[in-house]
Amino acid sequence: MKKFMKILTNNFPIKIASVLIAIVIWYLVVYNNDPIQTNSYQVPIEVVNESYIANGKQQFVIDENYKTVTVYVTGNRSSLREIDKNKIKVIADLTQIVDFDRDPVMVPLSVSLDGFDASDIELSRYAIPIVIENVASKELLVNTSAGNTSPNSGFELGKLTPDISTITIYGPESIINSIDSVTAEVDITGLDHNEDLYADLVFIDKNQDVISDAIIENDITFAGGKPNIYVSVELWRKKSDINLNINYVGTPAEGFMIGSILTTPEQITLAGTEEALKKIEENGNAIEIPAELIDVTGLSGDKQIELDLTDLIPEDTKIPVSTSNNIIVNITVLPVGTTEFALDVDKIEVKNLDPDYTVSYDKQEITLRINGSISEIYNLSSGNIKASIDLSNFKTGDYTVPLTVELPENCSLIEDAEVSIHIKEKVENQ
Repeated sequence: MKKFMKILTNNFPIKIASVLIAIVIWYLVVYNNDPIQTNSYQVPIEVVNESYIANGKQQFVIDENYKTVTVYVTGNRSSLREIDKNKIKVIADLTQIVDFDRDPVMVPLSVSLDGFDASDIELSRYAIPIVIENVASKELLVNTSAGNTSPNSGFELGKLTPDISTITIYGPESIINSIDSVTAEVDITGLDHNEDLYADLVFIDKNQDVISDAIIENDITFAGGKPNIYVSVELWRKKSDINLNINYVGTPAEGFMIGSILTTPEQITLAGTEEALKKIEENGNAIEIPAELIDVTGLSGDKQIELDLTDLIPEDTKIPVSTSNNIIVNITVLPVGTTEFALDVDKIEVKNLDPDYTVSYDKQEITLRINGSISEIYNLSSGNIKASIDLSNFKTGDYTVPLTVELPENCSLIEDAEVSIHIKEKVENQ
């Protein structure tokens, strides 16, 4: 025994120093390879004992900003790597409320994480405010929408019909009163047949903003449970090249007559049920524009009338989304004994054009307003009308030039004519 003690105490200070050095080296190795650090995690707050407040008359509301909290965990890097964020529990226990007279009421938070002491965990806040409100209810009409989606190009959305027309919701008064409407929204992208589609419920507040899914999930209760709503989608076929039969009332001013009544566009496209489109076909593939909308009483000059077709098209038809609802009715008024003659631009003689250039026109026809005797006007043709343009010294570019017109004897132009042209250099054949 004495021999052992002698060995133990021999050079004792050196041995103590060696032990201390070993501890320091071990600490440095551990620290450098597995350092202590702090990580942060955004964690949802779990509310427990809700029945402590929530009852038939009252409910609590937690602002969106207070439904999560930042958790700071301190430990070795190796241990922090093993943390599963979902295992961090932050609890708001409503039974721990101390002061119900405070506005808002504060609920303390507690946090736990297996494998870590409470001293290793901190929170960005240790209490959250809640507002206690009366329970309210509201019955909402279910609207329908296809959003920005559209069916196959040959079809147009006709009708959307939900299988549930109304829903009743319950919740905190402030939230329920803020809700303005609910829409059952479906995706009809590329659809080419009628179908019942599952719909997403989208709630809109009174500012016409979408209410978040978190509020719907946490703060709103549905009578009978949240419904699964299906929407019946009815597609309508498109029909193009539909004519517009323009009717009118009244008479122009004395000495004037109606030359023509044309529309822009000349034809339209509609979508509709098979029955509605068949009726349009039976009417000569045309729809009627009521006479009372086109009044020519007292006109002594041309007039344009813009019409909205929305209320003029047949029942069970609609104007496609990509098409304008409006048309322009162009009314031409001429003096009695006058006519409009459509001259093909190919009949226009081009004079003095540089041989290195070529000319083209904006339109295929030029309208000439001509006055004359009834017999002369009746016999007008491209054969007895000569028209020309003089392009001396014109270079490449776009121009509007006067049209020189020679007419049969006893006929004259009511107004000067002009034509829009484009002059370009000729392209040589390779």
